Amino acid sequence: MRVLLLGAYGFIGSGVARALIAAGHEVVGLGRSARTARRAFPDLDWHIADLNHMRRPADWTEALCGIDAVVNASGALQSGGGDRLDAIQGESIGALIAACEMQGVARFIQISAPGAQAGDASPFLATKALADDRLRASHLHWAILRPGLVIGRNAYGGTLLLRALAAMPARLFAVQAQSHIQSVALDDVADAVLRCMSADAPAGIDIDLVERDAATLGGLIVAHRRWLGIAPARLIALPGWVAAPVSAIADGLGHLGWRSPLRSTAMAMIARDVRGDPAGGEQLLGRPLLTLDQMLARHPSGLQDRWQARLVLLMPFILGALALLFLLSGFTSLMQIDRVAAELDGTPIAGRAGAPAGRGGRIGRHCAGWRDSGAALGAQRGDRHGRLDAGLSVDGQLAAPRYVGRSAGSAGQGGRGADAGAGRPRVAGGAMSDTLILLLRWAHVLGACTLIGTGAGIAFFMLMAHRSGDARIIAHTARIVVIADLLFTASAVIVQPISGLLLAHGLGWPIDTPWIVASIGLYLFIGAFWLPVLWMQARMRDLAMAAVKAGAPLPAAYHRLFRWWFAFGFPAFGAILAIVWLMLARPAF
Repeated sequence: MRVLLLGAYGFIGSGVARALIAAGHEVVGLGRSARTARRAFPDLDWHIADLNHMRRPADWTEALCGIDAVVNASGALQSGGGDRLDAIQGESIGALIAACEMQGVARFIQISAPGAQAGDASPFLATKALADDRLRASHLHWAILRPGLVIGRNAYGGTLLLRALAAMPARLFAVQAQSHIQSVALDDVADAVLRCMSADAPAGIDIDLVERDAATLGGLIVAHRRWLGIAPARLIALPGWVAAPVSAIADGLGHLGWRSPLRSTAMAMIARDVRGDPAGGEQLLGRPLLTLDQMLARHPSGLQDRWQARLVLLMPFILGALALLFLLSGFTSLMQIDRVAAELDGTPIAGRAGAPAGRGGRIGRHCAGWRDSGAALGAQRGDRHGRLDAGLSVDGQLAAPRYVGRSAGSAGQGGRGADAGAGRPRVAGGAMSDTLILLLRWAHVLGACTLIGTGAGIAFFMLMAHRSGDARIIAHTARIVVIADLLFTASAVIVQPISGLLLAHGLGWPIDTPWIVASIGLYLFIGAFWLPVLWMQARMRDLAMAAVKAGAPLPAAYHRLFRWWFAFGFPAFGAILAIVWLMLARPAF
C-alpha cells in the first residue's frame, strides 16, 4: 500500500516508518520541517505541511493524492512554541478524516493515548479524544491504538528524561516515584500498525498497547540505571510540589520553542498514572507484549547513551550560567560606567553642546581630567592607556580626541609599555569614531571567543562520537561539525584579521609591532592546520555515512584520518590560545 504517515520523523513515527518500509509498503512522510525530514529519511517521499494550518478537508487534497492508507503518529504534549493542541490533534485530524472519506482513502490508523476521553482535564488527552471520536463516527476502515510509555533504542521526551534521572551521580531523585506506568516497546507499536494494515485485519480495532505489569516511576528509573551500566544508587522520592516551579519554567521555555519533558502536562500525566488493558494488544499480536526488561535487553546501551544521559540535564544549567554571566557583566559595567569608559582606549567621555549645567560640568571635569593627567594616569596605574591628546573648547566640549604614544618616562614607570609595545610611539590613527572603535573591539573579541568555543566544542563532540565506535553517531556528529566549522569558525576566521587590522589602524598601532607580527604569524600557522582539518572532518563524515549505508564497519582510512585529525588539533588550538594571550597582554619583546 501507499501510506501517508503523519509525524514520520518523530520518535514513534520513525519506528513505524521503518517497519512499513521493511514490510514492502510505500511510505509518504508528512512533517513540518523539510530539513529534519530529509535528514531522518533521505530516500522517503515527503509532503511538508504544518498541521496548525491543515484544518479544512481541502487542505489535505494534495497530500492524499494516490494514498491507500493513513497512519497518524503525530502529536504534541501541550500548546506552546507554535503548537496548538486543538489544531494539531483535533481540528486538523478531523479534517483529514473527512478528506479521506471524500477522496476514497479507506484505511486509517490513529495512534492515541491511554485514558483519552472527551472533556478530560488534560488538553492533551481531550484533543486526542476528539480525533478518536471523529474516527469512530466515520465510514472508514479504522483502528485506534493507545500505547503507554513507548521505549525504543533512541530516546525522546519522557524516555530521555528517564535516562537523565537514571544517570544522576550518587543519588537518584524522582517526583511521583510511586506512580504506576505501563510501558510498551516501539517494536510492538510498529508490529501492531502492520497488523492493522493487513488485508484480513478487522475494522474498528480500539485497544491499548501496554505490557502486562505496571512499574513504578522509581522502578523505571532504577531499571534504566541498570541498563546504562551505572552502579546502583539510593532513590529519594520528592514531594509533588517540588516539580511545580520546574514545570512553570519549562512551560515558559516551551513558548520559546523548547519542548522539555518537564512541562506541566508531562508531570500531570505521571501523577495520574499511565495504565491500560493489555488484553487487546495481546489478541491483536497473538502474543504477550514485551516486558520492560525485555525491551531494554533488546537494545544494550553504549558509551554514547551514558554520555547523553549524563549531559542532558546539564544543558539548561549551562545556558543559564552563560546568560547570567552576560547579565552580571553588563550590570557591573553599568554600575561603574565612568570607570569602564576610562578603561576603554579610544572611548573618552565627551560632553555635548547645550547639556544641562550639572551634567555638562561633570562631563567637563571628566574631560579635563583626561586631558591634564593622561600621561600621569599611565605612570601611576601601570595600565595600558596612552596619553589622551585632547583640548576643551570654551563651552566644555571635547575637541577632536586622539591617542598618542606615552612618553619614555611614563612607559618606564608604568612597567608594561604603551598599547602597541613599550617605548614604541603610535602612528597617527585613522579618522574613526569612538563608536566604530568599540564595535571593532567587540567583533574582534567575539571572533576570538568563537574560535576557542568552536575549537573546543568540535574536538569534544568528535572525540566522544569516535569513542562510541558507532558509524551512525560518527556520521551524524561529523556532519554537524562540518556545518559548525563552515558557519561559525569560517566566519570568525574572516572577521579576525579584518577587525584586527582596522583596530590597529584606528588606534594608531604600527603593523610591525612585535606582538602584532607574532599574532599574524600564529594566525597563518593556524590556517595551515585548520584547512586540512576541515577536509579531514568532511572526509570522515563521508566514510562513516558510507559505512552506515553498507552496513559495514568503519574502514581503516577513517581511523587513519582520525589520528591525523587528532594530532593536528593540538598545535592549532595552542596557537589560538597564544594569540588570545598576545591580544590581552600586548607584551614588549
